[in-house]
Amino acid sequence: MPEADGQTGGADRSTAASRLGDLLVKRAVITADQLSAAASDQRRHGGQFAAALVRLGMISEDDLIQCLHNQYRVPVIDPMTAQPTEEVLRLIPHAIARRHEILPIALTGSTLTLATADPSNLAGLNEVKFLTGCDIRVVLATPRAIEKAIQKHYSASAKAYEEVFAKLEGETPKATDIDLDQLQRASEEAPVVKLVSTLMNDAVEKRASDIHLEPYESRLRVRFRIDGVLQEIMEPPARLKAAIVSRIKVMASLDIAERRTPQDGVIKVQWNGGKEINFRVSILPTAFGEKVVLR
Repeated sequence: MPEADGQTGGADRSTAASRLGDLLVKRAVITADQLSAAASDQRRHGGQFAAALVRLGMISEDDLIQCLHNQYRVPVIDPMTAQPTEEVLRLIPHAIARRHEILPIALTGSTLTLATADPSNLAGLNEVKFLTGCDIRVVLATPRAIEKAIQKHYSASAKAYEEVFAKLEGETPKATDIDLDQLQRASEEAPVVKLVSTLMNDAVEKRASDIHLEPYESRLRVRFRIDGVLQEIMEPPARLKAAIVSRIKVMASLDIAERRTPQDGVIKVQWNGGKEINFRVSILPTAFGEKVVLR
């Protein structure tokens, strides 16, 4: 592992990007032009350089991890299967874990095992070492897996989502199989109502500026924009895409039968102490279903 340089802030992020970028250029994994484009994307959207490379499709997560494993000779893990204790999670605040895209895994004596997608991110490793007073043992994981694991282990809402998903284990028809009456009934089922309510409450508590429900061929991704950065929150079962979108349409007084043209509406909800919060709803048809944005 390289020596830490002790810088902080934006300079550290640029330095980490330079280290990882130079390594990938040297190994002919990306070009110098791609390095520059990824660095620009990182400055615009935040997050770590490794995530920017994957987001732009310049390298797959598997190839990135294999390259870093070959360079640093550290183990590769799946952080979703890790079971860090509350004591371990308290060592690193959620904000720091999210900013550096790192996850504490275990504490053995004075050594803290830390999952990261970029071992060259010395700013994050140094900050954790200074904050905890621990020696750091690095393990590798993909950017997306770390993002999901941070959400799973740090979010108080994660348990609420899991409870809702457990209640949704029964067979729910796919969008292509249901008529309008079935769609209406599905949108009014208690677990679907609970899921959408939990989602909106979670967004308010996290002070998110908007919620994105993004359909893909085989999955549905939910992301919040927090502090200007889109962060993946969860992946509801893909078979629930139609029911979830229909529930939001019902709440916004939109037409659940219309799926081919954009729609806009407003949802008004009561928050703590009767405070009213408005969600502006935009629905846009895509090749894999309707994309929803709540602001």
